Amino acid sequence: MKKEQRTKKQHFVPETYLRNFINTANELYTLDFLKVKKSWNECPKRNSPGGICYIVDYYTILDHFPDNYLNLKEDNPLFIEDTVLTKLENGYPEIFLEIVKSTEIKRDMARDLSDFIINLKLRNPYWFERVIKKNIDS
Repeated sequence: MKKEQRTKKQHFVPETYLRNFINTANELYTLDFLKVKKSWNECPKRNSPGGICYIVDYYTILDHFPDNYLNLKEDNPLFIEDTVLTKLENGYPEIFLEIVKSTEIKRDMARDLSDFIINLKLRNPYWFERVIKKNIDS
């Protein structure tokens, strides 16, 4: 029997968003700001949207999660990645193109863009570590 394929590299900055930063030569350059902050001699490097801004199993609902996490244990372990985030990410390219070509966008696109932007903030591991974890009890 064939082993089921599943997403392991789960992006906290969606690949569909990162693709908008690829230059005309089809290149994306990244700079590790934490290394620069430590005064390391760091230079921008060529990268691909699939190779940056991800954490392995970041959204996977693991068996050791407490039962009080919205009863997520009842769902597919990849529910967040495959259902929730995929819907948001699939709609983004159309919204981006509409923003680029037009001065106005439809109300439903504006709502979806709002959801996408809020989602970017909430997915950020820095936000999770510095805000959510520190304040989870309150």
